[in-house]
Amino acid sequence: MHFNMMESKTISPKTVTFGSLAFYFIPLALQAISQSITYPLVAAVAARGVGGTANIAGLAQASILLFFIASIGAGIFIAGMIFGKTAEGYRVHYKISLYTGITLSAIQAIICIPPVAHLVLGVIMGLPADMERAAYTTLLVSIPLQFVFAQRTPYMTTLFLHRATGRAYTATLGRIILTLILAYIFCSSSLDLTGPFWAVICQTIPIIFESIAMCLMARPFIRKLPHVGRTPAPKEIISYAATFSLGQVFLSLSGYIIGSFASRAPHPETTLPVYYAVISLFNAVSFAATRISATVITFYEDISGRKTLKRFAFTAGSVLGLIPLIFIIPFLSRWYFIGVQQLSPEDIPLIVGTSLSLIFIPLTIAMRAYCEGKAAHLKKPVAILSGQAIYVAMITISSFFALSLGVAGNMIGAIALTFSNVVAGLIILFSINLERKEEIEIPPEPTPSIPQR
Repeated sequence: MHFNMMESKTISPKTVTFGSLAFYFIPLALQAISQSITYPLVAAVAARGVGGTANIAGLAQASILLFFIASIGAGIFIAGMIFGKTAEGYRVHYKISLYTGITLSAIQAIICIPPVAHLVLGVIMGLPADMERAAYTTLLVSIPLQFVFAQRTPYMTTLFLHRATGRAYTATLGRIILTLILAYIFCSSSLDLTGPFWAVICQTIPIIFESIAMCLMARPFIRKLPHVGRTPAPKEIISYAATFSLGQVFLSLSGYIIGSFASRAPHPETTLPVYYAVISLFNAVSFAATRISATVITFYEDISGRKTLKRFAFTAGSVLGLIPLIFIIPFLSRWYFIGVQQLSPEDIPLIVGTSLSLIFIPLTIAMRAYCEGKAAHLKKPVAILSGQAIYVAMITISSFFALSLGVAGNMIGAIALTFSNVVAGLIILFSINLERKEEIEIPPEPTPSIPQR
């Protein structure tokens, strides 16, 4: 109760308005959406090397595995949002981030041992020899990325906690611009700077730049963090983060599950390319919708603003769901789906139908993220884990029934994702009411001492 009272005094009710929430959330959304822009640039560098388009597939498969490994440490970010509010908590969180980066890099290095790599890439993932070579090169060269991603976490959480999301987006925008410049240099250079190796280099250098920029931007806030005299135990933060990490591992499996059912529906050679082309647009805005959880964690302590926060989550999810529909406008549809994605003009009706069926995905993800943020603030990570476990179960069940009822492959994902997000959100809310509050002492919210931009 003491800490709750302290937290409530640090944020004025007047700050929790649609305007202040939009000012905080929009840079986060832009950051999430913008990050997806760098992949086509990196893929272009890979495709121009020996192996051609097989390099793109290898790069994509290795990236999936890379981010699956990274999901093991995903909970460290949320833990930083909770425990990084004081100088003592930040120091412990920073050390944990350091050791997490070393651990994840070591895991990826073990997977890169040739016999293990062949088992994972060639046997389990079933990649052809040329794709396996490209994926192995990508996975090997990108080992440092795991460390960089983990080291970036404490700086990013500090910026988020102090509502300096505009600064965080500035660093990401610099990363995108640098990736664009390097991709152009690598592709036009006479030095043959192409292929999977140079594609990873093109990706890594800008991410290092982004991390350094965030570090410099976060330092003034870090120096002003309050000292409360209590240092949280590392195991306290790790146990809190572990629940979220396990949940992220669950969520990362959903794409594979949907794909396995959709590929068994009629005419997968037509429906699957359309579904994956369309879902790639919705994935970008859906990732932006997950940032609602960080918004809730930051603003939820103000009781009078909670209704506004809930309405904002609903509005943001609805708006994000409409953005990809821009690409069903005839001339944009022909340019992107036919020109860029190389789909057939006969697929246009299928593209439109798939796009309309996915319109509620960002909304349901935003509301699930709202529930997750609320549970995180109330120190109930098990409620989130329950929701995420149910999410994976509902993905499997709903995909199975959709396939059994003869639903087209391009529609299975829309049904499964929408239904599963709704059920997961409800389970989290239900679990919050049932679960006994864990004994985790949350430090007070730091009062921003630097003008926010």
